Amino acid sequence: MKFYGLFGKTLGHSISQQIHKKIYEVAGIDAAYKNFEITENQLPVALESLQILGITGANITIPYKQDFIPLINKLSPLAERLHSVNTIKNVNGAFEGYNTDYAGIALTFELKN
Repeated sequence: MKFYGLFGKTLGHSISQQIHKKIYEVAGIDAAYKNFEITENQLPVALESLQILGITGANITIPYKQDFIPLINKLSPLAERLHSVNTIKNVNGAFEGYNTDYAGIALTFELKN
């Protein structure tokens, strides 16, 4: 089983766990997803926990989309250009940062009724 999560400051309103659970179920993926409320001073420890616990990746939400950047080993060109990360992938203990918000917004404008 793979494990994923969401890092943010206030996540009581988030339905990310329910959404990911359904996605994993429909796609037949053996995975679990958990919300992790953290404070700004816990960002380095949050990343370390991904390594220690073998968590495959995490989503990042406001207010930390820029704050994680100095802690990430490798940024995608888009994340670097936008100076915003919303997805972190744990690759053998090194962290890769991506921005998938941009692609989601771009797809919205491409939809046809």
